[in-house]
Amino acid sequence: MGFEDDHGVLWQVFSNVVKLHLTLELGGKRSDKRVLYNFHESVVEALRPVLKEGVRSLVVAAPMKTTYAADFLDHVRKHHTYLIQSKGPNGATFAELVGSADNLIEWLNW
Repeated sequence: MGFEDDHGVLWQVFSNVVKLHLTLELGGKRSDKRVLYNFHESVVEALRPVLKEGVRSLVVAAPMKTTYAADFLDHVRKHHTYLIQSKGPNGATFAELVGSADNLIEWLNW
């Protein structure tokens, strides 16, 4: 998944194919805590079906000099600890990368 100033993008990566899964709009300013909370909740909701399918590795990317990825991971740690419990049935491993994952060309150039 990639986080940008005003939206987030979820990708599905298969062995030889990368597909856009979903784009989620922020719906306000990142400085508004309620807007940011609701945005992070919408990302978690979008991840639920993917996790139920068995995906257990998630890469969170954000442009350099931003805290977008760290902010999302903090949200997960505070409000969705079941996602980071490795022994839980819905646990996943999260990795953080610096860079934009906003479009397919940028994603493929990693």
